[in-house]
Amino acid sequence: MGMGRVRPDPEVVAAICIHVGRRHGRGIGEGEIARERRGRLAGATLVTFVPETERSPAWFTCLLCPEGARRYRVDLFADPARPPARHVEAIRRHFAEYHEIPRLSGRRIYRQPSSAPRALATYGRSTPLRGAHVVCHCCPLGMNRILLEDPPYGDARSFPELLMLRPALGLEIAGLEPRARAERLEAHHRGIVVPSVREQAITRALRLARADPPRREPTELEDGLQTLLHSQVAEGTPITRAIQDLATLMEQDPIGYACQLARAIPGLEAHLTLPPEELAGLVRRLYG
Repeated sequence: MGMGRVRPDPEVVAAICIHVGRRHGRGIGEGEIARERRGRLAGATLVTFVPETERSPAWFTCLLCPEGARRYRVDLFADPARPPARHVEAIRRHFAEYHEIPRLSGRRIYRQPSSAPRALATYGRSTPLRGAHVVCHCCPLGMNRILLEDPPYGDARSFPELLMLRPALGLEIAGLEPRARAERLEAHHRGIVVPSVREQAITRALRLARADPPRREPTELEDGLQTLLHSQVAEGTPITRAIQDLATLMEQDPIGYACQLARAIPGLEAHLTLPPEELAGLVRRLYG
């Protein structure tokens, strides 16, 4: 490779070639692969990579793939008969710490039928939603599945799996830019997603609260939201707390939230005698 390039591990190259061939129907040369680093990439670069270390896996980023779905972990779907060295070392650490076996032989890890008779552990490779694991034959049943590594958070192959498991996510991310969609899916995979209704309510209310004097007439809905916020602020509630309270009410009691909003919109004054469910339905039809 040229100046500034570092030759990737053969397994990284193999994973990149398989991906580019299957996904894009073409080959890739060594001069089109470069180590990931800050600064501008060489014009020929199509794929960048982060090499494997003793503690972390190798990743590659394919610039031929669409924005937001370019990152791939090399060891995903790796040959279960050839676990990465860091996984073997993690298995050995477990046996040294919990079972006083200081240096577990690779032949005692079940990876293929020939190793079955002497196996003390069974290796499970990484998948799009789960990290690699080992089933320890020495640990008590029910406590013997040991996670070796985090799931492949951010791997493009995890996104379709997440959307299949929770189809509603597709609606939540439909209006986002590609990178924001990827971040939302990764956050959901990590278990740190903020419920979309609450997030949208906070974002909208903050935008209204922080806005400069409007250059256009506010809508009835915006007037109503501002009226609700200003009424709480007038009673001594800080604006940030008022926004959070409104978002919580929207999430936990949508009918109560809609009724409060209706009372703050002058055009709905004639409908305030409706039962709460009907009034909430009217607000939803008129304003979404």
